[in-house]
Amino acid sequence: MVEQTPVTGPAKVTFTGIFDLDEWYRLMYELFTTFGYEVNERKYKEKMKPQGKDIEMIWDCQRKVDDYTKFYIRVEVFGLAVKRVSVQKGSIEKDADKGTLEITFKSILITDYENRWETHPVLKFMKGMYDKYLYRPTFDHWKDKIYEEMYHIQNEVKAFFNLSRFM
Repeated sequence: MVEQTPVTGPAKVTFTGIFDLDEWYRLMYELFTTFGYEVNERKYKEKMKPQGKDIEMIWDCQRKVDDYTKFYIRVEVFGLAVKRVSVQKGSIEKDADKGTLEITFKSILITDYENRWETHPVLKFMKGMYDKYLYRPTFDHWKDKIYEEMYHIQNEVKAFFNLSRFM
């Protein structure tokens, strides 16, 4: 049976102000693909309102790390009252976005993602022994690794918005 172990989350980044939505989107995609994740945009919805558009976006990012383990990070983005504005930076005028973005990150470690150990009762028993005694150090290593990657991505997003970082 596929086992999902939550590692972190929900970890939130909230920003209200002026930002470049297209640039932020590109940054997020580059961060995940640099770490080797497949990015699947599950949902993208915009709703136009008088004060600006509301955005709802969900990304499912997955990466196989070995034949038994997979990293999974879910990113949920909610944008409130996002509208295009003109910004003067020095002598250059540039279009940007203004509004509130709330980004939530959740990371999960998935084991036996292909259900190879569930085909026979003996294998199911062996899986329990394998997980408990042989795979535990590797599991702990992968748990630390996905934790580091998720918080690295979160810190890059904070740096993009010029918010305080931690770790």
